[in-house]
Order: sequence, then structure tokens, then C-alpha cells
Amino acid sequence: MATEFDTIQTSGQNSDAEKGQMDALRETTTNRSVVMSAEMFEKLYLSPHNKVKGELRQTYGNPTPIPAYFFLGGMLMFVSGLLDFGTYGFYAAPGEAASTGLSAPGFNSSLAFFLVSFGLFAVILFICSLRTNIVFVIIFLTLIPAFACLGAAFWYMAEDLEGTTALVTKLFQAGGAILFVTCACGWYILLSIMLAIVDFPIQLPVGDLSTVVKGRSARV
Repeated sequence: MATEFDTIQTSGQNSDAEKGQMDALRETTTNRSVVMSAEMFEKLYLSPHNKVKGELRQTYGNPTPIPAYFFLGGMLMFVSGLLDFGTYGFYAAPGEAASTGLSAPGFNSSLAFFLVSFGLFAVILFICSLRTNIVFVIIFLTLIPAFACLGAAFWYMAEDLEGTTALVTKLFQAGGAILFVTCACGWYILLSIMLAIVDFPIQLPVGDLSTVVKGRSARV
């Protein structure tokens, strides 16, 4: 028969053993550290869970851009382009052919306001491009007079279509010549970006302006 002393001694040994186990569980060794790049950290912790069942993604690719392409970009542009064919007919006088709306003052004035609004937007883009590179500066700088020439041409057409034919033609030619420079710079920077993406051995210079025009954070 166990005496009271033996019971107390056994319970004391058990409590000491349990205490040692708890102390061992509480101790955490953190001598080792793992260094990971920012890309690896983003992939592990910031990227959403993208494991899906089946092999549709391997077969058809990533379906995410499809709604944006068809319903926000391509589809809306296609529908608006179809509807634009008949908009001039709303400016035609009652009883006359729909083609007469092309020479209506309201129709030409609406196109002029449309171009002027894009010209103002080009001014904003030009100011912001001063912190990027020379090619972007040329693109948005040439867009401003191009939109101005085209907008002025449509306003002259709205004012007097027959009397300003020569001036309107010159304005259209000037706008087209300026936009040719814009398109050439656009293709140039597209080629430079593609070469940089594929790590091509030959890189095209674009004229970095980030060190020329200092940012606000760099001046503080």
C-alpha cells in the first residue's frame, strides 16, 4: 500500500516532468533566418490563390482579359464604330438625304469639340511625360498641335464649308503630317519596350528624363 509520502513524491515527479515539457514547448529557437526576394514574397503572400481544377487554362490560356477586351475595349469600339456610320443622318434637314448631314454645322462642330477635348487631355499627358523620356515628350507634344489643326479645320467647315475649302485642306494636311511624327515615335518606343522585355542584346535609347526633371520626393 502506497503511503501518503509516496503519493506526494510521485505527484511531485509528474508535475516536474509536465513542467519540463511545457518549458520545452514554450522555447522556440529562432537562430535561423530565411532571406527572400520581393518577387518571391509577393508570390507567396500577396498573390491570390490561383489553383484551378482541370486543364482549361493550359489549353485556352488565361481567360481574365477576355471580358475586358470584348466588353470594355473591342466590343464597345466595334459597336460605336457601327453606330457612327449613321450619326450624321441626324443632322440632316427633314426631307433631305442623310448624307447632307456631313456638311451640317452641328455635325462638324461636334467633331471639333471632340478633338479639342483630346487636345486638352494631351496637354496633361505632356506635362506628366516630362518625368519619363524624350520619346514620350515628343509623342504628347506633337498631339497638341495635331488636335488643334484638326479641330480648327472642322470649325471652319462648320462656319463656311465652301468658302474655306483651301484653308481646311491645309489644316488637314498639317495635322496629318504632325500625326505621322507621333506615330513614328509611338512605333519607336514600342520597339524599344519589346527589346527590353525580351532582353535583346541591342537596346534603343529613349532619352531618360527622370534624372533631369527631379521629383518632389527627391527635393524634400
